[in-house]
Amino acid sequence: MAADVQIRTAAEDDPAWVVSEHGRIYAAEFGFDAGFERNIAGKMEAFIAKDDAFKRLWIAEVDACKVGSIAISRIAGDTAFLNFVLVDPACRGRGIAGAMMDTALSHARANGFPFVRLETYSVLKDARALYAKRGFRIVETTTGVENYGRSFDVEFWAMHL
Repeated sequence: MAADVQIRTAAEDDPAWVVSEHGRIYAAEFGFDAGFERNIAGKMEAFIAKDDAFKRLWIAEVDACKVGSIAISRIAGDTAFLNFVLVDPACRGRGIAGAMMDTALSHARANGFPFVRLETYSVLKDARALYAKRGFRIVETTTGVENYGRSFDVEFWAMHL
């Protein structure tokens, strides 16, 4: 990871940025319609409302500018869930996503979670490569989903820590 990248715990205004950046980037890169941003907003609202001392949202910054996000929370007794994984396209290839992933997985390990899951889509080739590199494997797939103006497979990936 580049020395100028900082990963910090989210501040009060960061969730709104995470939602809007997901909408902007997914529209530009994958042609997703506004329904995707609304879905992310609903997921963020549920994440914030979750009574879970374990949950965290982190923001990656370069030169004090937000460039990425990742979150983790509990979904079952022994399983953590990663969400809101995003890196601005202009900052990719610098190890930011991997560093954020390592931060979240370290947090899960430190809190005794043996399993981590995440949801992704088949069209997210770079994200899927990152997850595979970190040791995640596909455990569930729903094929031919029509959503956000696109067709793709919804995939759940998991790993044992």
